[in-house]
Amino acid sequence: MTDPGAEELRNESVSKLLARWPEAALPRDPETDAAALLWSDERVFDLAVDNAARVRAALAQHLGRDLTLGAEAARDPRAYRWTKVAQGLVAAGADIDHHLAMFNRGWGRYADAVEVEGLRLAIDPRALDAGHAFIAPALAAGDAYQRDHAPVLATALEAVRRLVPDLFAVLRRVLRVVALKPPDAGGYDDWSEPDLPGSCCLSIARDSHPLELADHLVHELQHNRLSLIEEAGPLLVPGTDSPRYTSPWRDKPRALYGIYHGIWVFLGVLRVWRAAARDTLHGPGSAALRGLVPADPARVAARVAEIPDELRRAVDVVGTNATFTPLGRALFAELAREVAALDADPDAAGGDRA
Repeated sequence: MTDPGAEELRNESVSKLLARWPEAALPRDPETDAAALLWSDERVFDLAVDNAARVRAALAQHLGRDLTLGAEAARDPRAYRWTKVAQGLVAAGADIDHHLAMFNRGWGRYADAVEVEGLRLAIDPRALDAGHAFIAPALAAGDAYQRDHAPVLATALEAVRRLVPDLFAVLRRVLRVVALKPPDAGGYDDWSEPDLPGSCCLSIARDSHPLELADHLVHELQHNRLSLIEEAGPLLVPGTDSPRYTSPWRDKPRALYGIYHGIWVFLGVLRVWRAAARDTLHGPGSAALRGLVPADPARVAARVAEIPDELRRAVDVVGTNATFTPLGRALFAELAREVAALDADPDAAGGDRA
């Protein structure tokens, strides 16, 4: 899709421009290009950011207000969320004066950050305080907790860089800001909120193992990426899902949507553990973890053995029970092929295509 020019923005109705959000976020045919979306399109975050800017231009025209943002502020997860909420309010004919008052309150400015090989990852719970309950434990932990655990996060990022450098390159492009919380706070491990793309909340402690945290970082990165792809449309036909299916990753029944996400997530996570296995179990190899806390070979071996079986079970549950949209079917077929290839190729799981 060609970006609308200034003349088009002036002349076209705001409702038509706002309706373009899903189309503009991914300007290709996702049903016939599923492999590129999943394995090659690290630009998916940039596409969504650019589309949000187009929506703000349409809103500015409609409201008679300047809604332009600088480069850093435009990439802030809060700017994206503000834009989607404003889009929905205007489309519904609602009064958005209160929402306008929240425009650009310090977006792009963060309390702290870690830097690893060209990645500057901000650490700031307040940047994710947008009315979602998940951020409360990180806010309660306070600024000192964020600063004290920044070195632990930096070591985990270094582990990702050494073990799966191609995924680190994607992480560097997609993740903008994180919040840190104690592992026993909030009743969950980690969280990625689709309304706040490029962000996540991580459980972290001083003794957190860098390999385990690398697993969690890639886990949340994968959630972010698939959520951005979903700007093109839902994966499952609305109204056809319910939390009654057996998940390989949860004790309680779960909706198919969560298991679907899990397939994509754990294909990435498996790559972390297989890289660690090559390094830890099969001789020095690249010695990717040298200088970091040594990995437990038994733990590494267990994860390398468990995850492929979990993935096969997840594919079976989703493939047997899901009512897919065309987009969801195309992406699932690509994921199912990748899981099937695990038996033939022990180094599969996306390889270096991510």
